[in-house]
Amino acid sequence: MRQALLILKAQFPKDYFARELNSLPHIPCVCRIGGGRFLVEFSEPLIEVEGEVLEFDISDIDRCAPAGGGGEYIHYSFATITLIPEKEDLFVVRDLSFFKGVAPGWFSIIKDGFWGAWAPGPVEESQSPVFVKERQSKRRKRLLEPLKRGEDVDGGDPA
Repeated sequence: MRQALLILKAQFPKDYFARELNSLPHIPCVCRIGGGRFLVEFSEPLIEVEGEVLEFDISDIDRCAPAGGGGEYIHYSFATITLIPEKEDLFVVRDLSFFKGVAPGWFSIIKDGFWGAWAPGPVEESQSPVFVKERQSKRRKRLLEPLKRGEDVDGGDPA
């Protein structure tokens, strides 16, 4: 296992709640990676703060979790994160896990300061529980058939 070093820059409020929150393991967040940026967002009911991971190699993350495609972000995941305060507004990422719906499940990106296990390859659409084939009842199919043929369904004027 290779050691991981990700540094999150985030400006948390300087209050008791923020200090207590940052001392907890596995804080819920949302992670978005795309366009050379790695954003970590904390939101209600926690503190509303957005931080950015300063330096990262996307290939390290892609090895641990399947990447998405077709949008602004190649990773957009519910996540949990454990932070270790380093300096003011800088935190070492001790643990990081992404939840992916396409696989589905939790993928350990960083565990105890080391990169997580390699993720399985791409999941075929037909094997994914998230993929739901369109199902139509017999009644719905019967009602839609005239529309497909260009016929008027209720017998009235199509205008």
